[in-house]
Amino acid sequence: MKHFSVIFLLIYLNHKSKNWSKVRKHWRVMVYVSLVNTIYYVLCHRKLVWDFRDDYFSVKFIRLINVIFIAPLIILLFLSRMPSKHQFNYIVRWATGSSIVEWVALKLKMLTYRYGWNLFWTWVLYIKMYLYSFLYSRKPSLVWILTVTSIYMFGTVFKIPFALRINKFLERNLQMKREDLPHS
Repeated sequence: MKHFSVIFLLIYLNHKSKNWSKVRKHWRVMVYVSLVNTIYYVLCHRKLVWDFRDDYFSVKFIRLINVIFIAPLIILLFLSRMPSKHQFNYIVRWATGSSIVEWVALKLKMLTYRYGWNLFWTWVLYIKMYLYSFLYSRKPSLVWILTVTSIYMFGTVFKIPFALRINKFLERNLQMKREDLPHS
């Protein structure tokens, strides 16, 4: 039930800030963030480093409302208030504030961390999420390259099976290419 309170709070904040008229401007970024959230659940399904908890609803349902409602509403609020100057400070403030909110959610048992994930990594993830969201409308191709690189980096750091398979594949192929080189 707490997760629905978050949705209603985000709807209220977006309504109060008159952001609904900006959905048309930011919808691509909102979809991008939802898609990246979905990719996390698909690639890391065997080893989720963070996940939701709820006493009343299934975890899959809570993930779904996060992907469909919470993440896009957060991004709408973030982008709609983006200043024309000092954007990096704004991004850092949002990442810090979001990490504090997440810490509260941890204390309220709305989230769980595993496999070494902690608030520092949450903050890093929020920095990337807000920075990439800011850049997406200007350079979507660059953002997708950064996103894939970040997914691989997080996967390697936390030993997520998909990243381990990629590493083995790369090691095998690089070893084969070295063996093909002429010896002096």
